[in-house]
Amino acid sequence: MAGELNLRVVLARPRVPVMPTEQLVYALLELRPAPGAVTTTLPLNLSLVLDRSGSMRGAKMDRLREATQAVLNLMQPQDTISVIVFNNKTRVLVPSQALTDSSRAQVADEIRRLEADGGTHMAPAMEAGLLELWRRAGPPPP
Repeated sequence: MAGELNLRVVLARPRVPVMPTEQLVYALLELRPAPGAVTTTLPLNLSLVLDRSGSMRGAKMDRLREATQAVLNLMQPQDTISVIVFNNKTRVLVPSQALTDSSRAQVADEIRRLEADGGTHMAPAMEAGLLELWRRAGPPPP
């Protein structure tokens, strides 16, 4: 029904200048049920794409681990998860899989062992994350 879902969009930068070349702009889409809306819990297909480049050393890596654990704690048994890590290389750390107790522990263990090093090359990691999502959702679009 109309009005049961609130959508909020936040761009990574407040303005996008008109340029003759292609630009990349990140957006956060937040979908929330409207107050009083009838809600149903649907399975979540989540791919975490995590920066493990050298700039993540120290407190940043600690916060990444804490945030990832918080996400895992919120996920339900019907959910699906994959984890991609990147620095100057991309690696599928946890392929797309149902979130069982053992896979939850596996993800947490893999995240605990992450070390920060190398440069930052994000685009291939984002593509790998999308491919992992499509593994559970059906064939990717043409």
